[in-house]
Amino acid sequence: MPRSLMLAVKTGRAPSAILPAIRAEVSAVDSELPIVLPQSLDEAVSNLNGPQRLATVLLTLFAGLALLLAAVGIYATISQSVAQRRNEIGIRMALGATASDVLRAVMADGLKVLVAGVAIGTGISLVAAHLLSRFLYRVSPTDPATLALAAVVLSCAALLASYLPARQACKIDPARALR
Repeated sequence: MPRSLMLAVKTGRAPSAILPAIRAEVSAVDSELPIVLPQSLDEAVSNLNGPQRLATVLLTLFAGLALLLAAVGIYATISQSVAQRRNEIGIRMALGATASDVLRAVMADGLKVLVAGVAIGTGISLVAAHLLSRFLYRVSPTDPATLALAAVVLSCAALLASYLPARQACKIDPARALR
């Protein structure tokens, strides 16, 4: 005798509307059989996909946090570089460098970090791709579109993180920096 039984009923009406009729039919066969978990097919599929959905949400949150930490790290590194080069930037501006020249020089530092990070990150992700393949559905772990999108998102974050200190470097007063 089976310990549990799943009954699927196709109906054109709402599942809650036919539940009393199903209960009556089951009671007619055996009055001691309980109906434990009546649910629609959509609810059953949603319950089955719950763990995968939770994992996806957690991975998305951690990825966003990693992106934020990377941007903050790049911002801090470039800001520190600008602070250390304050006198140099002031001398350059006193000798005729324009704000766009300073902006370009500071952004070049950020671009170096960006290129190195994207190259190293892409290499590591290709090496680790086989570990992630079981978590992916209908996407290859070496999918060029996914890798390109990740590189573009990280590049935008890194460029923004570099732009803010570069704008501050453009505002350095050459006379104050020379003192």
